[in-house]
Parts: sequence; structure tokens; C-alpha cells
Amino acid sequence: MKNIEMLAEIAKGLGPLREKVVFVGGSTVALYLADPAAPGIRPTEDVDCVVKLVSRAEYYKFEEELRKLGFQHDTAAAAFKEGVTAAEKAQGEAE
Repeated sequence: MKNIEMLAEIAKGLGPLREKVVFVGGSTVALYLADPAAPGIRPTEDVDCVVKLVSRAEYYKFEEELRKLGFQHDTAAAAFKEGVTAAEKAQGEAE
């Protein structure tokens, strides 16, 4: 799955929380390219985002909202991830 498709899938999965995050990192590079002749973009395996939270209580509330949307804490990566996403399914089928 292309980076931009993965980014769109995660944005959709975040639902109302999408308005609280800023997407950053490799999955966003295609959004900044203006030259259609630019070389291909290196694929990435994740979607990074930044969230402004000013208290631990806000952090725990945001974490609970993510869980309600089906995201799970990935302790190996110290990150949240959506259950088995369409991106992971597609990647598994392609291998």
C-alpha cells in the first residue's frame, strides 16, 4: 500500500480525533511534492502523528478514545496501532 493510502486509512480510522493530530514523517512526504517528475518516495511502515496534550489526564483520555476506535497500544514500538488494518492485510497478501 502506498504511503498516501496508508495515511488516508489512518486518518479515516481516527474519526473525530483526526482534528486533534498533525501527521508528520515519511508517510506525509508525497503531500509536499509539487514536481510530478520527482523520483519515487521510499515506502514507510507506519504513520506518525503529533498530539498536543498538556496534562497526564488529557493523555489518558486521548488514549481511551483511541482504544474505543479500535487502536491498540503496540508495546514493542511504544506506539498505538489499529488492529489489523487493510494496509497490513494488503501487505501480507502481497508477500
